[in-house]
Amino acid sequence: MKKSEMVAIKREDREETVNRITRMIEYQKEKLMERIEADNERANRVQLEKAALLATRHNLRKKVDMQKAKVMDEFEKMKRRGKIDVRTA
Repeated sequence: MKKSEMVAIKREDREETVNRITRMIEYQKEKLMERIEADNERANRVQLEKAALLATRHNLRKKVDMQKAKVMDEFEKMKRRGKIDVRTA
């Protein structure tokens, strides 16, 4: 084998190695981006669920407060009418 052929073969081997490493790095980048996107989607989902939960809690608290106020108003009306003994209530 001639020296020029050996040099050409070594050059091709280096090029193949560089190409293989480049493909491997690209694959790793793709996988990392997929994981980042999945994490972002999960974070967005958690944020939406949290917002929905807070809205539900707010609405329930508002409803409970309104019911409590209504009961207290009725109780006060009954006290004023004398239909309730305030000492036992």
